[in-house]
Amino acid sequence: MARKKRTVRLPKRSRQIARDAIKSIGKAMYESYNGPCLIPSLPDDKFVEMNKMSGCHVIGERYLELIATNQRQVCTWNMNAHQMGNNAIFSEWDVANSGFTPKFEPFKPEKTSINSYLCKSKFACHHHDNKVFDAIDAPKTFDGQDPEHQFRLGLRAIAGTVANAEGVIAYGRALMDKLWNTPGTPKTYRSPALEKLDKTIQENGTTVEMVRAELREWQQIYMNRAERQIISCHMLARASVRVAISAVVYLETFPVVCTVLPRASEGPEDNLCDVILAIRNRQSKVHRSLKDAALKVKDLLESGPVTGLTGLVRDLSMAPTHFLFVSPEDYYNNDIISADDRFQIEREIASIANERMPR
Repeated sequence: MARKKRTVRLPKRSRQIARDAIKSIGKAMYESYNGPCLIPSLPDDKFVEMNKMSGCHVIGERYLELIATNQRQVCTWNMNAHQMGNNAIFSEWDVANSGFTPKFEPFKPEKTSINSYLCKSKFACHHHDNKVFDAIDAPKTFDGQDPEHQFRLGLRAIAGTVANAEGVIAYGRALMDKLWNTPGTPKTYRSPALEKLDKTIQENGTTVEMVRAELREWQQIYMNRAERQIISCHMLARASVRVAISAVVYLETFPVVCTVLPRASEGPEDNLCDVILAIRNRQSKVHRSLKDAALKVKDLLESGPVTGLTGLVRDLSMAPTHFLFVSPEDYYNNDIISADDRFQIEREIASIANERMPR
């Protein structure tokens, strides 16, 4: 008769650390990035030394207001916090070595204030946040076909991605240290939970190095004032559900900034939005692919809510970090999305989240 495998159970205090971490993980990751301002200073900048780093909107506050409720709330699926928390930390914590893995079924969106940490990234100081991005944060004067506006959208998205991804890594490492140093934890203990957490940190580290290398190129373009080096594709879409998106995705092996900004409209049935994809690479083959990628985003926005939202989440889930916000008034309006369709959307997004679990 085979001996039953002995399971090693972490001390109660360690399990409580994990539970507490999951409750506050999103904000903790946001606060974990304490690096320098990622927007370079120009020679004519009247820069104030030690200017305070601030939480900056990656999607302008005025755009979020166009899809927010009267209480200034939007909906989002906080995929990165769930991956680092539920997927990597809690897995096999209470059932050590048993193969237990938590699932999201369904994965409901979180309502959050447009000024919460979920809508921001600590990538710039207050000085640069105001100076560089004010021009693109006014929906009435924003021009989706202006190369300088397109460039600044991209610079902000890449800087925000770097700051958030490095926050994930810093938080994960701090949590690993905290758990390993909890009194009573066996020094030889290697649970699948800690292995998955370590794998998540390593994967984020590899990805952030790639995006940081791209950020250096965009920073150089900004300092040289050569915004027209960027190749972009702009389209208008009539979305089935009002959304706002900012993400760095990959086209073949090249980083592409994907932005979707809602437009002010006379009525809720309008739902016009700007779809902008921007890339630094000037190869003609990539440029042709950029238009196809923009058409795919446009098609997803204009398809039904189930196909559109799940398709967007699936594509964006491969990004290091992403910002996808949905209008709560549209999402919970049964005339736009029925209760059955909402359940299907949340089941599909749960499946996407489960696929991202470290194996």
